[in-house]
Amino acid sequence: MLYLGGNSDLGTNPQRELVFTLLSSALGLGALVILALRKDIAPTLGQVLLLAVVLRVIAAMAWPLLEDDYFRYLWDGRQTALFLSPWQHPPEFFFSQAQLAQQWQWILNNINYPELPSIYGPVLQYVFALAYYIAPGNLTALQGLLVLTDVCILLSLYAMRVSCRWLTAYAIHPLLLKEAIASAHPDLMVALALIWCLYGWQQRRPLLTGVALGIALGAKISALVVLPFVLVQVQALRNYPVHFGWFMKVLLYCGITLALLYAPLLQLSGSEWYSLQTFAREWRFNPLLFRLIEAVAPAGYARETSALVLLVGLAVLWIRWRSRVNNHYPPVDLALLCLLLVSPVVNSWYWLWLLPITVLMGRAWLFYFCAFAVLSYGHGGNISPADGLLQFHVSPWIALAQGGTLLLCFLLQQRYHKKAVFSDLQCNKTQSAQSIS
Repeated sequence: MLYLGGNSDLGTNPQRELVFTLLSSALGLGALVILALRKDIAPTLGQVLLLAVVLRVIAAMAWPLLEDDYFRYLWDGRQTALFLSPWQHPPEFFFSQAQLAQQWQWILNNINYPELPSIYGPVLQYVFALAYYIAPGNLTALQGLLVLTDVCILLSLYAMRVSCRWLTAYAIHPLLLKEAIASAHPDLMVALALIWCLYGWQQRRPLLTGVALGIALGAKISALVVLPFVLVQVQALRNYPVHFGWFMKVLLYCGITLALLYAPLLQLSGSEWYSLQTFAREWRFNPLLFRLIEAVAPAGYARETSALVLLVGLAVLWIRWRSRVNNHYPPVDLALLCLLLVSPVVNSWYWLWLLPITVLMGRAWLFYFCAFAVLSYGHGGNISPADGLLQFHVSPWIALAQGGTLLLCFLLQQRYHKKAVFSDLQCNKTQSAQSIS
């Protein structure tokens, strides 16, 4: 992280930024491998938290490399804090307003897709607004809030009996430090809400489950794929019936939470749905299986076919999960994985949605694969052809490398799941099942 932070002022050379980003992630992956192989490492919770905070403070000192989304975060925070209207007008509406301070003119001029209103839900808008109240136009305030979010995730995982050794692995994960802290992507809010949702599901608490699910949906609509899993309450018996009361309570609490989150903003601002529709209909960046779907689907129906494939994948996952004898947690991380595999847009920070949950679920193969998510920067979407990167030629190979790495990580866990590299994460499943029984 020091290596990345020390070279974060390279803003005029995207090729060098790409090299430093990938190299720093490779060093972080090496640290994860060493930790996995060294069974004698046994940190305490205090040591884990100290390490996590130190690394996150260093990461917050780094300038976001290959990123410009944070300009939108800062602008949305201002619009929400001052006017409760993050979705009312696109940024280009304010280009002609001379009364804006120079700092805000600079932020406004660097927002990508300025013709579109904000795409971010109410939970994130409130987080951006809180950062504005702390320090207007200062990214460090938002990074500080994300550090607190990540510490909450660590404490939640510890309360759910994740070992400190694997909390350490989570604390040093390169994707987390680069995307959640250094680049200030707020997607960890989704992960934290889903962890609380899983805890509520495990403890048979419909209020906590529904409220946490509503918060996750209010942060990113992608959390919708977990809905069919947390709405069903199952026990260890194979064919235990669905509890209709649970279903209705969770759905009711989720709906009330969403209504309360949207209510202050909708009366003045509209919503983020227009931009989300544009995103779903037109955007395409670093897709994985969507490339194959695009090649075989009828012309003009690739996205509809992708949605159908997602529904089939979720249905198969749901049936397999319900047929298992020991259902300690719903496979929320695998549901999110299905979404990312078929999505036409797969930015590297999207993997933050499931990264903390992979530790809780004991899926070491997915946890390790997330370290390779930064390969998507090699797609070249953030680097112009004038910088010398042939993005249209590199892009398919990046998708192939990520897909091959995901398969390799899965096969390695299947082969060595009883050995030292993966045993601690596998123990999480056993401990969780025992705590339920």
